[in-house]
Amino acid sequence: MKSDTHVVSSLPTTNRTAPMHTALKVIRAVVFTVKLITAPFWFTAWIGWKVFLFLLPLFLAAMISGCASSSSHFDKSPCACDFRPLNQGKPVTDAYA
Repeated sequence: MKSDTHVVSSLPTTNRTAPMHTALKVIRAVVFTVKLITAPFWFTAWIGWKVFLFLLPLFLAAMISGCASSSSHFDKSPCACDFRPLNQGKPVTDAYA
């Protein structure tokens, strides 16, 4: 004789997590749709940020070297500041008056 050890309950089983799974599927679908629609913007912003991070040190180095280096002629300022020309050994005409 074969004994049956598996007892089947006569109570109906309910799946309490079914509404939660449905809600998560809806949320995932909405998030995916928003990501799909806004993907061109985020990709462009990501590339722009990478280009900005690449050019920022170059810009800062150019600004620093532009103000630090100058030619042998001190008749104009390499920076955008108030600049008075240095005496280069030429006689000043109003000093002998």
